[in-house]
Amino acid sequence: MKLSAFVPSLLGLLMLSPLLHAQCTECEVDPNCTSPDGFPTLCPSSLPPGTAGEPYESFVSVYIPTEITDEGTGLVASLNTVTITSVTGLPPGMELFFDDEDGVYEPAAGQTSGCATLCGVPAFPGVFELQLGIFAVISALGFEQEITESFSLTLVVDPGSGGTS
Repeated sequence: MKLSAFVPSLLGLLMLSPLLHAQCTECEVDPNCTSPDGFPTLCPSSLPPGTAGEPYESFVSVYIPTEITDEGTGLVASLNTVTITSVTGLPPGMELFFDDEDGVYEPAAGQTSGCATLCGVPAFPGVFELQLGIFAVISALGFEQEITESFSLTLVVDPGSGGTS
């Protein structure tokens, strides 16, 4: 495909992005999303594949326990807050929308789960490594500590069936 023919198609997909958000389904937390080791986790562990140029929608649940136990010392720490600070690696044309608009979850107050909707029209095929950066505040033995961590999910976008090479 010539670049001059590709640019209008890409611009069309990008212009549809705000309209697609309105069409994205609001996520629901998967009640079966838990963690065997007691640490925060994402479910599913891998995303279903998408196809370039075709609408895509998938849901991700987040399990956030109220307490975590350090395996080495046995020390139990409370998770006070977990804030989503960044999302990188999304394919062009895709967005990730969380059920909590400010991205702040408070497991110490009973908010032990959350979810997100990944939706849009992926513009290109490829393997995309989505990275979710978090900032957590934990407390143990009367002290608070701040921790940064990241979680990753892989999205495979297959080539579309139409078009010319």
